Amino acid sequence: QEHMRNGQYQQALLRLDEAKAIDPKNVIAYVGEAVCYFHMRNYGRSLAAMEFVVRNDPENAVYIGNRSMILQAMGDNFGAIEGWNTVLKKLPEEIGALSSRAFLYGLVGNHKAAVADYDVLVRLDPMNSLHYVNRGVANYKLQKWPDAARDATKAIELNPKTVDGYLLRALSKALQNDVAGG
Repeated sequence: QEHMRNGQYQQALLRLDEAKAIDPKNVIAYVGEAVCYFHMRNYGRSLAAMEFVVRNDPENAVYIGNRSMILQAMGDNFGAIEGWNTVLKKLPEEIGALSSRAFLYGLVGNHKAAVADYDVLVRLDPMNSLHYVNRGVANYKLQKWPDAARDATKAIELNPKTVDGYLLRALSKALQNDVAGG
């Protein structure tokens, strides 16, 4: 673990290989391997290690979530969404999983689903301006400009330094023919 904390991933991998040689089913060693390879941006090997972990502990939402993050890093947004769906069946109010899935829904163009996730996030974490900005962007993509402007305004109230909030509000109000409202 010390090697991992210090960014010495090759040395950490050597130690993890030693642990796997002693116990080939050492799930924690495979988790460490997945983390090392992820930080080294070797997502294929990271995923292979995490797949082993999930096969050996298929009910563990944390491991499924880690696999989803790797899939997202690899550009497999639909695979990542599927993983987050599994996590959220087990932990329906897990903020990190909801945030990741909502973001991915936006990337794949499912803005209605993104808004639904951001609705839950706003309820669970109402002081987080990012949830309002992101929901506003999803509403903007759905051409629900009054909703987008309202979310942007709330984000600005929570965090007056949110540049994205000001931009979103200005664009949304302009599309409502309210150019003076930015």
